[in-house]
Amino acid sequence: LKLASGYEGMRIREAKTEAFHVKDHRGELYKKHYPPALKDDVWRLEKIGKDGSFHKRLSAAGIYTVEDFLRLAVRDSQRLRTILGSGMSNRMWDALMEHAKTCILSGKLYVYYGDSVRNIGVAFNNIFEL
Repeated sequence: LKLASGYEGMRIREAKTEAFHVKDHRGELYKKHYPPALKDDVWRLEKIGKDGSFHKRLSAAGIYTVEDFLRLAVRDSQRLRTILGSGMSNRMWDALMEHAKTCILSGKLYVYYGDSVRNIGVAFNNIFEL
């Protein structure tokens, strides 16, 4: 306990209180998000620790966000498995993908036209799913 200025001359004595809870916020900055957002860092996904080996491998491959992760998972999931390496077991992979797929998509659509006539096109969402 420390006296605030203006209270000189007051005496502080010991006292006893009833039990009380202390709110602890340690580690909240590093928690996983449920559901993850597209712009969240990739380490917010299950099984990927911040600055851990999977996080470093994904960063080295240019995968920084949950959106980057999901895009590669849709386009080339085998390449994504290769990037993560043999340390990612099938059970871990399933948990990671299940968590990533709970992400709420933005609703943004992209349309690709194969020719200049623009009669027929293909629509993709923001993680490149048809």
